Amino acid sequence: MGRAGGYKSLAPDEDISLIHELRMHQIKLEVQNEELCRAQDVLIAKNKRIQDLYDQDPIGYFSLSDQYLILDANSTAHTLLGRDRGKLLHQPFTRFILPEEQDLFSLFRTRLIETNNSENLDVRMVRADGSSVWVRLNVKCIQPYDNNDIQFYRAAITDISDMKQIEETLLFLAHHIPGESFFTSLARHLAQALNIDFVCINSLDGDGLSAQTLAVYHNGEFKNNVRHALKDTPCGEVVGKEICCFPADVCHSFPQDEFLKDLRAESFVGVTLWSSSGQPIGLIAVIDHQPLANQSQVEAMLKLVAVRAAGELERLTITNALMASEKLYALTCSAVNDGLWEWPIPSGKGFFSTRYYEMLGYNDGEFPADYATWRTLVHPQDIDRVEEELWQNVEMGKRFLFDLRIKKKSGEWLWVCSRGKVIEQDSAGKGLRMLGTMTDITNRKEAEHALQKHNETYRDILSTAFDGFWLVDFQGNILDVNESYCRQSGYSREELLSMHPYELDVTETEADTADHIRRIIESGTQSMFETIHRRKDGSTWNVEISVGLSNKAGGQFVAFLRDITARKMAEKMIVRSLQEKKVLVQELRKRIKVHVRVIEDVISLQASLARSLQEKKVLLQEVHHRVKNNLQVVHSVLSLQARRVADSETRLLFDGSINRIHTMSLLHERLCHAKDLGSIDFNNYLKSLIDVIVSTYPYPHITCVVETEPVFLDLTTGTPCGLIAHELITNSIIHAFPDGRVGTISVGMHKPSPGFIVLTVEDNGIGFRPNFKASSSSSLGMQIVNGLTTQIHGTIDYSTADGTKVCVSFPEKFARNYGVTI
Repeated sequence: MGRAGGYKSLAPDEDISLIHELRMHQIKLEVQNEELCRAQDVLIAKNKRIQDLYDQDPIGYFSLSDQYLILDANSTAHTLLGRDRGKLLHQPFTRFILPEEQDLFSLFRTRLIETNNSENLDVRMVRADGSSVWVRLNVKCIQPYDNNDIQFYRAAITDISDMKQIEETLLFLAHHIPGESFFTSLARHLAQALNIDFVCINSLDGDGLSAQTLAVYHNGEFKNNVRHALKDTPCGEVVGKEICCFPADVCHSFPQDEFLKDLRAESFVGVTLWSSSGQPIGLIAVIDHQPLANQSQVEAMLKLVAVRAAGELERLTITNALMASEKLYALTCSAVNDGLWEWPIPSGKGFFSTRYYEMLGYNDGEFPADYATWRTLVHPQDIDRVEEELWQNVEMGKRFLFDLRIKKKSGEWLWVCSRGKVIEQDSAGKGLRMLGTMTDITNRKEAEHALQKHNETYRDILSTAFDGFWLVDFQGNILDVNESYCRQSGYSREELLSMHPYELDVTETEADTADHIRRIIESGTQSMFETIHRRKDGSTWNVEISVGLSNKAGGQFVAFLRDITARKMAEKMIVRSLQEKKVLVQELRKRIKVHVRVIEDVISLQASLARSLQEKKVLLQEVHHRVKNNLQVVHSVLSLQARRVADSETRLLFDGSINRIHTMSLLHERLCHAKDLGSIDFNNYLKSLIDVIVSTYPYPHITCVVETEPVFLDLTTGTPCGLIAHELITNSIIHAFPDGRVGTISVGMHKPSPGFIVLTVEDNGIGFRPNFKASSSSSLGMQIVNGLTTQIHGTIDYSTADGTKVCVSFPEKFARNYGVTI
């Protein structure tokens, strides 16, 4: 400040320096602004990718306040609930829990508050259309990160409707509604589980061209069973196929089916029911008024129930056949009117009832009621057999029963069954008096002939049936058994007929079996249960037994025994698979939580590192800028001093110092504008350095050539290398081409071998003087080269053939190869 109090005026050189510094500051600010914009774009792109991952996750996520208000929800969550995201926000989460589940969810919230940890709950949620969906809900309490944050909850929901459908169907197949037809229960279950309008279960007629419905369920009501033709219907397409599906526009595929038009059907799925012999015996069809949205789930469900339904249908067919046979036998017996007889054995004179005479076509008393007359009426082919058996029973005083033929008055032969009992005996036990009946069994004989044929068919059915068959009396004696059970058990038919059920059942004792028989008799209904049987070789297998009662012969059990070992194994596999899937889902959830935490931590760390890196980068740029400015000030001062020096040698010394300072300043300027502040692109640096040197020593007869590989050096190594290059190039320009001699200077930097870098300065000038030794040279430039080479742990090689060649080799550990840190 002058005496007048004003600011001291600046010299022109100081004005230029100040303007230059202001421009450098402006450039620095523009660079910083550009880098900040790029960093902001990167953060925006990362946030968008994270949001996309959040929305595309197959699990629905909610952020809930401490009052369970929805703060945020991903795309999966609002799609699962069928609601727009905007209609979910700020709504109570409990609003979307099914009313029947509210108490359970309230207990869940209480448990979550008590444990303050992550909790799971299977619950039904309400969709926008009023339907419900089973979800597995996981809620975790998120603690505040700092005092400014508040506690909130993160809820995740996974759609488990398909899994619940499978579980409910397995439970239904194991325990369908007691007292109701299996097919009725199955039709209702399929309609409700699959949300289908129409379910029909049919049994096929023998020709396979028509069917009889067993259960028809339509819009919550059962319809009357009917017989219908299969031609030109989708049901006709099902028969003989494992599965048949028309997911959309089924009416277009079957234009002649008026029933589909009445239902306004849009989709159809059907499955064939196969007998144990591999023949189609029925089918299940489901029809809906809208296109099928979950084809794979519907097909899987029908395949699952088809095996059990086929078994039930086959069982029903066999049971109906047996019941029809027993009914026919009962009607035959009730139609018989018996004739009575009495025979006093010693006298031979007896008694025949009126019905006895009527049966033979005679009037009452028309022939004598004695043994001799009776003998003449018996068929000649039967008399010997009948008499032998009759007298044996008389001698032993026992009951007897035999069939024989007696001649009627018309000459026809009447088949009768004669039953008798000794009612009076002598002291030796010989019969003295007999009483009995004669039953017209002509119809029975005809029926027996028909029954024999029927029984042959029945035997064929039972022998070829996949299921085992028992006929057991109320005392637990096995009266009959089919070949299938013989094969399953390993016992012969004769062995089984001499055994008791408890001897084959692993789970029951003799007392248990007797109690089981009593309970079945008392219930008076068909019973079904599962147990385990032991084979002859000691091995066991799972059996499902269906027992029906028959009044035949004082009461009998008709039992069908199905080997369900494969089904049990399948059930175990399904349960194990569900458990494994449950464990897998839990593990995936844990991993997702860990990944979410890791992503959050990485994002936070990245932001922190970005801030720290930006601060350090700005600081380092400022340091380099200030060093460059300081060197520029020194450069300017020396330049001003050099202008006042008249002596050429002294002026030459000033110029050398100025160029050395400019060499270092150029390094810092490169670092100020470099993306990587830790390294210098030495290839471009050498080109700029040569431009500066050539401008200082304008010798047009000298050409400088740069041939380098892409090499990056840090400041510690780059500064000495830059000064070495400066000294060597300057030395060649000044001393190698005297008297305007034309020549070339080649500068190169290469990696001849891994681990080392070589800086080469070569000219085709006059070369060194004889006996020149670089180590003992008094030249300032050579002393600088030797000292700086030692500083970077390098070596110098000189060659004077056809000019001068100087090679400076130094370790690569002080350098960085093209962006790769050493």
